[in-house]
Parts: sequence; structure tokens; C-alpha cells
Amino acid sequence: MGSGPDRTALAAVHALDQALAAAVEAALSADPTDRPADGAALVDLLTSHGRADHEPTLVDTVREEITRGWRTLTL
Repeated sequence: MGSGPDRTALAAVHALDQALAAAVEAALSADPTDRPADGAALVDLLTSHGRADHEPTLVDTVREEITRGWRTLTL
């Protein structure tokens, strides 16, 4: 099992953007059950989709395109 993300690098990302740091930490978790389940879940983490303060943006359009592509790949 890996050791997870480098703490120094994660601290640097955290100083820039706490939400991004949380997404990076989850995506690089040493425990596979803590990682996003698929590409759509990773996009949700990276775009803060689902948070109460989320407002639709161009990123939502990109998320929808990625989700459609992901579903196409699984068929």
C-alpha cells in the first residue's frame, strides 16, 4: 500500500486552495476506498459540485460532457 500524497506538496496546494487540496488528497489517498469511485466523482470533487454554495458555471457543462463520455465508455 502507498503512503498517500506528499505532505509538503499537499500543504503547498492547501495554501493556494483548500477545496483543491481536499480533492487532491482524496484522489491520491493510500486507501482505495477513500478515492473517488470514477471520473465523474473526481470531477465533482474538483468542481465542488454538490456543495450548498455551488453555482452553475461553464465547468458544469464540461462535467456533463465528461459524464456522457464516461457512460459511453462503460456501455
